[in-house]
Amino acid sequence: MDGKYFTLNELIKDRTTNPQWLANAENLLPLLDAIREEFGEPIVITSGYRSPGKNQDCNGSKTSQHLTAEAADMQPGSGSKKTKKQLFDAALKVGMAYGFDQLIWEHPGGCWVHISLVNTNWKNNPRKRQRREILTCYDPNMKKYNLVTDLAHTRFV
Repeated sequence: MDGKYFTLNELIKDRTTNPQWLANAENLLPLLDAIREEFGEPIVITSGYRSPGKNQDCNGSKTSQHLTAEAADMQPGSGSKKTKKQLFDAALKVGMAYGFDQLIWEHPGGCWVHISLVNTNWKNNPRKRQRREILTCYDPNMKKYNLVTDLAHTRFV
C-alpha cells in the first residue's frame, strides 16, 4: 500500500521481505503524508528501513527504529523554498496531533529531520507506546542526543 505522496519503496530501499517491517513502514506512511500536507512542498525521504549492515555503515544506533522500519529521515525536496526548520515545525505540529515516538533535529555535518512511529498493532513490539520525545543531535558521531524540554529556548541551527 502506498501513501498519497510516498511509496513503500521509498521507505524500504534496503530490500526486506520481513512482513512485520513492511507493516511498520505502511503504518508510517499516513504520518509522512500528513507532514507533507502541512509542509506544503515536496519532501525527500533520505532513510527509511535499514538493514543491520547499512545501519552500521551509517553509524546508526543498535536500537535504531530504522532497523524495524518504524523511522524515516527527511529533508525538503530539491527546489523547495522552505527550510529544514520549517519541515521540523511541520512534523512537530502534525506529530502532536497524530502521535509520534521520536522527532529529532539531526545536524552532524548535514541536517535532516528524523521521525518515528511505534506500530502499536505489532504484538511483539518491544516499545508499547509512543514516547513523544523531541531531541536534538549535533554530535558528529551521532551518539549524543539532547532531550528538548523547552522548545521556545532551543536553538536549531
